[in-house]
Amino acid sequence: MKKVLLIIFFIFLFSYAAKVDISLRAQTPSGETYKATDGKVYTVYVGQRGGKYILRVSKKTGKEYKYYLPKNK
Repeated sequence: MKKVLLIIFFIFLFSYAAKVDISLRAQTPSGETYKATDGKVYTVYVGQRGGKYILRVSKKTGKEYKYYLPKNK
């Protein structure tokens, strides 16, 4: 019984570590910058599927959100 519980514990531990690693990779800066129309310069991040976004702060609520940049054609 102890072995089964120990195995289940390690499965949960490794799955949690994998989720943390993915979330850290999701917000890795790409080294690029983006100048918005308001004149502010933002760091560009690349998402898991290759979409580029910046992190903005809402004027109403003050919460941070992702603003995905349009793809260049």
